Amino acid sequence: MTDEDSILENIRYSNEKILILNVFSCACLPAIFNGGNSTIGLCVIFAAGILAIINVCTFPSNWIDAPEFTRVKYFAALSPYLAVLAFSIFRLSNPATVEFLEGEHVNIKFSELSGLCASSAYNDSYGAVSGCIPLVSSAASALSIPIITQSRFVLKKMIALCAIFISLLCAGGFIVEFFESISAHSIKWLFGRNAFSTFEYAPSFSTTSYIWGSMLLAAGIYTKQRFRLLSAVITPRSLFLFGGALMFAAAFFTAKDSFKPFIVAGGAIASAIYAIDTIPTLYNLKRHWDYDFYGEMPKRKITEVVFPIIFYSLVSVACVAFLAANFSDIASAFSDSPALAGINDDTRKIIEQKPLFGWGVNSFPTVFKFFQGDDIEFANWISPTTDVYRMLVDVGYAGIAALLITPAFMLIKTLAGIAFKVSYSGIIMLSAVLFVAISANFSNTLQNPAAMASFMVLFFTFIAWEDAEII
Repeated sequence: MTDEDSILENIRYSNEKILILNVFSCACLPAIFNGGNSTIGLCVIFAAGILAIINVCTFPSNWIDAPEFTRVKYFAALSPYLAVLAFSIFRLSNPATVEFLEGEHVNIKFSELSGLCASSAYNDSYGAVSGCIPLVSSAASALSIPIITQSRFVLKKMIALCAIFISLLCAGGFIVEFFESISAHSIKWLFGRNAFSTFEYAPSFSTTSYIWGSMLLAAGIYTKQRFRLLSAVITPRSLFLFGGALMFAAAFFTAKDSFKPFIVAGGAIASAIYAIDTIPTLYNLKRHWDYDFYGEMPKRKITEVVFPIIFYSLVSVACVAFLAANFSDIASAFSDSPALAGINDDTRKIIEQKPLFGWGVNSFPTVFKFFQGDDIEFANWISPTTDVYRMLVDVGYAGIAALLITPAFMLIKTLAGIAFKVSYSGIIMLSAVLFVAISANFSNTLQNPAAMASFMVLFFTFIAWEDAEII
């Protein structure tokens, strides 16, 4: 390799290094700041989105073999998210509610503009814009993944570094819970009664932990399985498995009842994939053997080659057995309590009034006051009970359709390009995508900025993994 070639290679790798930093800053670093639900966390996510755009814009200049029209394709994919942001800002000029003085009290009422599709019931411009920033910045960062790198090695490194950070948060959370169990109440009081790790609300941590646990297990498939017990313990695959198990345990510990079945199902699928990957066929044994380092593969004892598949199979069966044994409890977890049923009925009435474009970002607390029934009296609710309801109130069916254009197009393109032959790692990631998406119909799984950013990274990492040229 000439000096010029070496320089060009290093320049390309610099974009990939920035990509790793970018993903970490967008999806993981905000977790320190209450999952991004703070001013600092919001600024970090916003900065990550700007960094992603700069990284993509400089990539074609740094790498001569970059695909044609890279910048154009990137901004075309990002345009639906930018359009939602622009429309959310524009509609602030048409407030749907106005304040009026009634005696000594200030009340609100619908304005004459409330019937317009481009009106907003949220009058605070900062709140409306800041509600869109995590979504747009997360999309900007996640979309850069399949553009900047075509290497599974780089993706594995990105996943490992980010997952290590989330694993440390999980470990810290369990340590705090341990001290809390021995009456050291002053420790958890620093974060809140319902906190876990650095999140004020434990269920918000569950989604982030589950997503990164799934990604780490998916990347673990890309490592070699050692069959001798001592060798297996000290291999990278064991570290990936331990980290994934820790994050799955934290996700299950902090999850709402409606999300726990998806976590267990994800564990069952991942364990089954590992079992398939270690079936003691001659092909698998050769594939997991490192000829460059160890030379010719020796004959193995039957106990060595069957132990991994037995272990992974037992874990998968245990997960399935747990789901079967708790089927009635799982079914009841998806049924609404009387209070939540009343809130959902009121939310559907809100959506029916403006189904196409919604009421504006973060408008639910204001609009809900006009529709809430007598069953909850004058209780203040800041959000609907599910992510789907929240998006319908904020941007309506048209907004959701716009946000799904890019993911749907890229998913169809990728699956068609690989003739629907998804890799083992891809199956784990895609199942996590589906489980989180389904759970959004039953709870606020993605309301936390860090969780939403992690979900975007998960989806587009799956796209990049299946489209990778360097395998």
